[in-house]
Amino acid sequence: MLIKACLNGSRKPGDHPALPITPAELAADAQRAVQAGARACHAHPRGQDGVETLDPGTCDRAAHAIRKASPGVPIGFSTATWIEPDQSRRLELIRGWVERPDFVSVNFSDPGVIELCRLLRRLGIGIEAGVWTVADAEAVADSGFSRQLVRVLVEPQDIGPVDAEASAAAISAALDHAGVDAPRLYHGYGIATWRVIEFALEGGWDIRVGLEDTLQLPDATAASGNAELVAAAVEMARKSGRLPACGDLGRSSS
Repeated sequence: MLIKACLNGSRKPGDHPALPITPAELAADAQRAVQAGARACHAHPRGQDGVETLDPGTCDRAAHAIRKASPGVPIGFSTATWIEPDQSRRLELIRGWVERPDFVSVNFSDPGVIELCRLLRRLGIGIEAGVWTVADAEAVADSGFSRQLVRVLVEPQDIGPVDAEASAAAISAALDHAGVDAPRLYHGYGIATWRVIEFALEGGWDIRVGLEDTLQLPDATAASGNAELVAAAVEMARKSGRLPACGDLGRSSS
């Protein structure tokens, strides 16, 4: 199975003492997450002002640093419209990437996803379809890209654990009904994070965890950083039988 580390997301500098911002920090933190059991890493590169960006130079430096520190580990970035709301500008920036990530997340609740997916296919960048709702799942099925995805990210936005699990189940049913058979990875946010991970493990799906999603461990104590969050997810996966009790954690996938 795949456990992916989401290193920083939209967190602001100072939200957590161990939040990685610079390329060097992302590289070092990704390496620690991989050592803890992550087999892919997702990051939001930041400019010198600490703000998320799709700027080619900044993204190239982040991708290069992470790859150098963790050779062979697939790297993913975000393409969310909150990073660059102007569609033409968003496409222009992504087109300028040289050190391209292995995959990017495409939120199917965002406008312009079809044009973006076409560009990503031309560039050879894998597509993760971000699905927040049943409507998003249906949009993936209707997009023409459902069989060209690296994976589907099932991302319930609910803060309450029970509601988040119910949303994950509804999205799963919608994907099944539409015949979307791409690999699935599940994650939640805040206190719902661990409930969604449990749901995914029971269903035999992949998971992600990291400071983008939660600052707390399953027992609600503060996490020291991404490596500790990944280690907690690994332990949950082992207890569920999805991972061996010790040894090989499985191969990377992008």
